Amino acid sequence: MMNLTLERAKELNKDMVTQRACGLIRRKSKKFVVILLLAAMALLLSACGANSKESETAGESSSASGSSEIAEISSPAEATESESESENSENQENQENQENPAPRVDALKYSMILHLDTEAERLSELVTMTIQNNTKDSVREIVIRNMAPGALAYAKQNYGDEENDTLTSIVNVVYRGTAPKETVPGSAAAGQALEYRLAEDETVIIVKLDEPLAPGEESAVTIDMATDIPKRQDRFAVQENEMGKHFALSFCFPYLADNRSVNAKAFMAEGAVRKILIDNIAWDTAPFFDDGESRSTDLADYEVTMVVPDTYTIVAVGQTLEETGDQTEAPGEKRFSITAHGMRDFAIVASDYMEKESFVAEGVTVNNYYLRGGNDTEAYNTLVPIITEDSLRLFQEKLGPYPYKELDIVECLFGFAFGGMEYPELVMVNGTDFFDGMGAEMGAQGLVQALSHEIAHQWFYASLGNDEYREGWLDEGFTSYMEREVFGLADSKTNTVLRAMDPSVLSFEEIKADRSEYMSFFKEQWPHLYLNLSPEEYEGDREYAEGEYEGGFLFLLELREIWGEARFDDFLKAYYEAYAGQIATTKDVVALIRRMDTDQKAEPLLQYYIRE
Repeated sequence: MMNLTLERAKELNKDMVTQRACGLIRRKSKKFVVILLLAAMALLLSACGANSKESETAGESSSASGSSEIAEISSPAEATESESESENSENQENQENQENPAPRVDALKYSMILHLDTEAERLSELVTMTIQNNTKDSVREIVIRNMAPGALAYAKQNYGDEENDTLTSIVNVVYRGTAPKETVPGSAAAGQALEYRLAEDETVIIVKLDEPLAPGEESAVTIDMATDIPKRQDRFAVQENEMGKHFALSFCFPYLADNRSVNAKAFMAEGAVRKILIDNIAWDTAPFFDDGESRSTDLADYEVTMVVPDTYTIVAVGQTLEETGDQTEAPGEKRFSITAHGMRDFAIVASDYMEKESFVAEGVTVNNYYLRGGNDTEAYNTLVPIITEDSLRLFQEKLGPYPYKELDIVECLFGFAFGGMEYPELVMVNGTDFFDGMGAEMGAQGLVQALSHEIAHQWFYASLGNDEYREGWLDEGFTSYMEREVFGLADSKTNTVLRAMDPSVLSFEEIKADRSEYMSFFKEQWPHLYLNLSPEEYEGDREYAEGEYEGGFLFLLELREIWGEARFDDFLKAYYEAYAGQIATTKDVVALIRRMDTDQKAEPLLQYYIRE
C-alpha cells in the first residue's frame, strides 16, 4: 500500500517544504500519492499517524466460553511484566519455531455466496470455511476475524457521516455443515448453530464448537452476515459520481484468525501484543488498522459466487466468469463465479462504469480495468502497459518468475489519500489525477510509483507473506526497495516516457545525491529505529511508515552498500526462494543475513534497525 493522510498532505502542500527526499517528490505538485520523508532542515514526513490504541480484552463475558482457558496480552506493558518469568522457555520455543513452524488450525478453503445490493450499499455474505486441526490437541474454540466493523467505525469517526448509520450484523454461525449452492445470505445455513461472542474489539469473533475438532480432523464453519459499505475513498468503500458507482470490497470478508500452537508459559513470556491464548493456541487479534494492514494469513483456496446488477462489471482475486443459463437471480441481476487457488487474501471491485483492456507483458496476461468517462483516460491507458511491462521484467530478473498467471490492474479513485493497494494477482491503483483531468504532468509520476510498488507486492506479501501489523517492514520495506531502486533507477521505457511527460522529475544523479543526505538526516532523528514493532509499540513521536516504508528501505539500501551489489542480490533472491508461499519473520531475515555476513559487516546495522 502507498498512502498519505489527508491532514498530512494538506500540511505538506501548505508548507511547501523541500520536495526532493529520496527522489520521490515532484518539484511542482499539488497532490502527493506517496509517503514522504524530507531532507535536512525539513519536517520528517511520513504516511499516517499511529494513534495509540486502547488495550482490548478477551471478550465480553458469555456462557459460550465453556471450559476453554483464555489468556491475553494486549499491550506492551503486560508483555514486559511477564518477560522475565520464563526466558529459557521462550528461547527454546523460538529456536524450535524457527526450525519447524508451529502447528496450527488451518483454513484450507473459503466458499462464499455474496450478494451486492448497490442501492442500499450493503453486502450480504454466506462464508463457509473448511478448517483442519493440525495441532496435537483437540480444538474447542476458534477465532474468526471480521474487519468490517473496524473499518466502518473508523469511517464514521473520521469522515463524520452521522446520517449513514453503517453497521455489520451476524445472522448465524454454524458448524459441520456446508452452505449449499442455492442457499442465500440472510437465510439459515445448514448445520448446527453455534454459540459465539464478540470481543470488545468487535472484529474478533470467538466461536465455541459444538464438539471438539480432533487432531487431523477437517470440518466446516459457516458465518452468515451482512455489512454496510462506507462512503469514502478507500479499499473498502463505495464512491458515486455522475458516471455511476464504484465498490472496492476488501477487509470485509470473514476469515480464520492466524494462529499457532504454543506453550502457555512461553506465550506469556513472549509478550505477543494483540493475541489471545485459548487452551494452547495463540490467536491473532490485531485491530483494524486504517493506516496500514493487519493481515497475517496462510494460503487458501476460494470458490465464490457473486450476484450483482446486470449493469455491473466485477474483477476479483482469481478467475472470474459470468454464469449463464437458468439462475435464481431476480430480474436485472446476474451471477459471477470466482475461483482462486493458493491465495493469501481476497478482494473484489464492482462498478457500472468500468471497462477492460487486456495485453500480455513478459508472458503474463494483464487485464487493465479502467474507468469510463475520465478526462485523461488515454494517457492513463498509455502508461499502464509500459509501467507493467518494465515492472514485471525488472522484478523477475531480480527475484524470479512472477508467481501467478494473470495480473489485474484496477483503476480506483483514492483521491488525496494513497497511491494503491495490493492483493494476490490484483492491484488497485489510484487514477484520480487522470480521471479528474489534472494532466499527465500531475499524475504520471504518482502512477509510475504506485503501480510499480503494488506489482512488487506480488512477490513480497502476496507470495512471500508476513505479519503486516507487527512486522510491516517485511513487505513494505522490500517492496519500497524494489520500486525505488530496482525499478526507479532502471534504464527503462517507463523512466524515459516519465521524464518526457514531466520534466520536473529528478535525474538519477539527483536522486542518488538526495538519498545520501536523506539517510544522514534519518539517523540524526532516531538513535535507533526498530523495524519489527507494531504501531502500539512505537516510541516518541514515531508514526506509521517511518519504519515500515522508509526505515525498511534504508536498511536494505545500507545493507547493499556495505555488502556490495552481488552479495546483496544473492540475499534478495535467496530470501524470496526460501520463503515463497510461506510466512517469513524478521528472525528469518536476520538469520539469513548472518549466514551470509561472513565478514560481520552487517552487525551494527542489525543492532540499529532490529529489536532482538
